[in-house]
Amino acid sequence: MSHYTISEIGPKRAEYEPTDLDKIRMEDSVIADPDSGIYIVPDGLSSVRKIRGLGKKASQLAVNEVYNFLRKIKSKGIGPLDIKNAVQIASGIVLRETGGYGGTTLDVVVARYDHAIYGHAGDSRIYHATNKKTLSGT
Repeated sequence: MSHYTISEIGPKRAEYEPTDLDKIRMEDSVIADPDSGIYIVPDGLSSVRKIRGLGKKASQLAVNEVYNFLRKIKSKGIGPLDIKNAVQIASGIVLRETGGYGGTTLDVVVARYDHAIYGHAGDSRIYHATNKKTLSGT
């Protein structure tokens, strides 16, 4: 199985001109663990420019929490409710740790032998591609 993750800097906002450092800094913290079959892709939200770095912090917190939650369950036993619970717990931690100013989208896939289960929060997308067709999971 191959896996790919893509994250791009969002559109320029009129009130904020990004610096060169902002253009290369990723706000996302991706986990791709083929051994456990767990793949997590966040997209940190940085619309609150007065408080820099909260999108990155939110994505890192969310990914770490979901990954640690799911790793405690044997990958064969992870179900849709486990993903939902992990995302909800992570959302609460992000809200608390960023004072309500940081946020992230979150896509979670647990790949099994012949199928995958997934869950997400926000407007990011998950695609399942085979040699015959591509399906959007969200």
